[in-house]
Amino acid sequence: MDIGRDQARQFWEERYAGADRVWSGRVNTRLVEVAAGMTPGSALDLGCGEGADALWLAENGWHVVAVDISETALQRAAAAATERNVLDRIDFQRHDLSESFPDG
Repeated sequence: MDIGRDQARQFWEERYAGADRVWSGRVNTRLVEVAAGMTPGSALDLGCGEGADALWLAENGWHVVAVDISETALQRAAAAATERNVLDRIDFQRHDLSESFPDG
């Protein structure tokens, strides 16, 4: 394994473990501007963090593959998706994008 890759995983795990919430939990306003008028389909959210964008997309009819390097972030995102009743529309996957990428 590459030490830099291990450090990246460790950095993000420590960042998420060190706080109840790292990001605001609000969807990116630019995403809303672009996607609000589109017909829902499939979306890929790379670096999804705690999932605000993936959640918004799923709530608006999209099927989302949401990817992050941090298992902690993905667990938080999945918990939020469960609470908001959209877990069936989001496929959360852990990837270090320098090593692997989601299928599809």
